[in-house]
Amino acid sequence: MLNRLIISNFALIDNLDLKFENGFVAITGETGAGKSILLKALNLLLGGRADHSALKGNEQKCIIEAEFNIKELDLKADFENWNIDYDDLSIVRREINPQGKSRLFINDTPTNVATLKSLGDKIINIHTQHETIDLLDKQYQLINLDIFANHLDLVQAYQKEYTTLQNHQHALKELMQQEAENRKEEDYTLFLFEEFEKINLEKIDIPQLLKEHEKLENWEHIQNQLGTVMDLMQAELSSPIFETKKGIEALSKIENLSTSYAALKSRLLSVEIELKDIEACVEDELNADEIDQEKAQAIKEKIEIINGLMYKHNVNTGESLLEIKQSLEDKIQNFSSVSTDIEKLEAVIKSITIALKKTATKIHDGRIKSIPKFEIAVQAILKDLGMENAAIKIDINTVTELHKNGFDDIEMLVKTNLGGQFLPISKSASGGELSRIMLAILKLTAKIKKLPTLIFDEIDTGVSGEIASKMAALFTNMGLNTQIISITHLPQIASKAKAHYHVFKSTEDNRTTTKVVALNKEERIHEIAKMMSGETITDKAIENAKILLN
Repeated sequence: MLNRLIISNFALIDNLDLKFENGFVAITGETGAGKSILLKALNLLLGGRADHSALKGNEQKCIIEAEFNIKELDLKADFENWNIDYDDLSIVRREINPQGKSRLFINDTPTNVATLKSLGDKIINIHTQHETIDLLDKQYQLINLDIFANHLDLVQAYQKEYTTLQNHQHALKELMQQEAENRKEEDYTLFLFEEFEKINLEKIDIPQLLKEHEKLENWEHIQNQLGTVMDLMQAELSSPIFETKKGIEALSKIENLSTSYAALKSRLLSVEIELKDIEACVEDELNADEIDQEKAQAIKEKIEIINGLMYKHNVNTGESLLEIKQSLEDKIQNFSSVSTDIEKLEAVIKSITIALKKTATKIHDGRIKSIPKFEIAVQAILKDLGMENAAIKIDINTVTELHKNGFDDIEMLVKTNLGGQFLPISKSASGGELSRIMLAILKLTAKIKKLPTLIFDEIDTGVSGEIASKMAALFTNMGLNTQIISITHLPQIASKAKAHYHVFKSTEDNRTTTKVVALNKEERIHEIAKMMSGETITDKAIENAKILLN
């Protein structure tokens, strides 16, 4: 409910601070006094378009603030989604500076227009005689039928799960598109991967392989150079070994004369041993078997494959080739995982669909059972509201495929005269009749579900006498379950309100302002009498006002 409304520097309002009662509240005032300003302020507060012209003056900013008791509206999840601290008594504030820029807050947390609108839709509904668009919306009609059927929680649970189903279906569509794209490149990816598999790249030491290949390529040249070395080592009178022996013999003759000569001899002996070992190794190399042509060819083929892979993938190291191979392997595994994911997701979708169909069937049965009762109940209220010959009829269209409303779509039809035919509401009801049909439906749903604050702006236009009294009784009855604020010109309605506010214009210092005051009992008698008799208030009007109030 709306607990408090504070307005500063807006339109004709300087400063206003109103505290509202729960239940049925009436707002009255002469035409042009500024009653519509309150609605405009609320609309602006709850996400309406900010207009620089709304400011009363250009020096001060406009501030509109309201406190709402939202304890019974089940909005904690919404506040969590908006990332705003929840409070049973929530405060909404909007500020517009002289340049027309606005700041918006919910519980002192900065927010945006979209969030304000979303919150506004949940905490206040405004109905006017000329704005009953909601009633023409088939979705709105269906929601009210579901409230009357007392299974709105089931419907909301279904819709939440249906949204999950749609998300899964969207994900499945993306996976299937990915699978289709995978099929286009899977064969080529497998071909590239198999090229790597043929040479078992992980077990190849590429630098060593290149050395072996170079040795095989230069085999004849190597043999020639080794032969030259062997010839030098085995020269009869000038070989290194022969010359070294001569040096050893010479040092043997003087080694006793100095330790340094003995050391030199020892070193030459080491050189002789090393030279003989070199000779033996060179001889072994020369006597080795001829080159293994098959091995040489295999090495050559491996080198050609590796060089080809490096060229194809634009890299120049074995490590880079291994990374590319791993990437290809990952991609192939992903091809397989996508198919697995599709199978799993299809199974989930099938399971959810089966459960949703059961729930949708249950919802459908509840709607079918409730429609006749709903039609009779609305017709009875319309009769009380002066539409004695009116009747409504709900056509339900059931399909086989699930959608957001289960299996059903409905259309509310109405006839307003005896002998008339049922037609869609938009084609058969006047503005005043639409207002009363809306009021009848709201009365039914208010008994079952806690509704947000309902504001009725002169929907009683064209109503008088006994019908006005019945409308007042209806507001009073609805006020037992929710807050009803009625802007009215009818004394019968104003007199039945739990609280009564009066809107009027005041002129001071050549300035006109709009003021709103809460009336006490005596003031209410005077205001209601004035509503009945005009500016000249008669004793009879005072007496009738007292009767209405009692």
